[in-house]
Amino acid sequence: FISAATLQNFSNAAAENNISQSSFSKHIRALEVELGTELFSRKHRVIQLTAAGERFLDHAYAIVSSYNQMRSDMARFNRGTNTVISLGSIPVLPQYRITDAIAEFCAARRHITFSIMEGESAQILSGLNKMDTDFGILRTDFLDPAQYHMVPLVEDHLIALMCESHPLASQTQINLQALKEEKLVLPTRQSDLYAICENACLAAGFSPKIGYSISGKPDITIDIVRRGQAICLAMERVMSHYPLDGCRIVQLEQEIRSTTALTWLKSVDLNQACRMFKTFMMVRMNTE
Repeated sequence: FISAATLQNFSNAAAENNISQSSFSKHIRALEVELGTELFSRKHRVIQLTAAGERFLDHAYAIVSSYNQMRSDMARFNRGTNTVISLGSIPVLPQYRITDAIAEFCAARRHITFSIMEGESAQILSGLNKMDTDFGILRTDFLDPAQYHMVPLVEDHLIALMCESHPLASQTQINLQALKEEKLVLPTRQSDLYAICENACLAAGFSPKIGYSISGKPDITIDIVRRGQAICLAMERVMSHYPLDGCRIVQLEQEIRSTTALTWLKSVDLNQACRMFKTFMMVRMNTE
């Protein structure tokens, strides 16, 4: 139900739960029969929550949160079981030194371990909304503050990465408009960074000419740029983490900043381990 409510599409929700659409629809229908009311309106293959569905979504979050809290609480009675914090993150953990912070946190609390999934923004949000993960590490540009708590961790800004032999590479700063006719390397559309880059280009008066869409593989992106096949729009601290031989970072006249934050649902009550981690990250990352 939470998947369907979040994705507003039974086919996508069924795929996310690894079952057939027909089986998924039967589960939803059985839930509606049990509750005695329709949770979704279905018109022309578009689904939307009814008033009852919106109310039930609050209960669904509470039910899943309570179940996860119960499992965490009962794990304390099993001496062979560690407390596991589940974390989903866009691919920035080593670049923003977040892995260092996690390792430091675990070193002092050996009973706590981490399950980490790396993916694009859409995947991480899906895991959060389904409560498959406790936390997400995401860019805050498009997050709803009414739905999510956010602890800012790192601020970064957009730059152009190009081959050092490119004519623009000799400049210390360029206007985005200068890239109007250039072939660009951008993240896939599932990434918030794609939307940030596209919006920046549109604000500069042009649609980006996408030569390559690459998901979470900076080494591939850098190799393409080094060969002079395209220019990459990316966050400076992310790219500066890698060897950039043959490439040049060029600053943009436009100031396009993005904050990455530790994120969790406001509808969820964090367990003790998660509260400890949240407090640790608030102090650790904001004192660097």
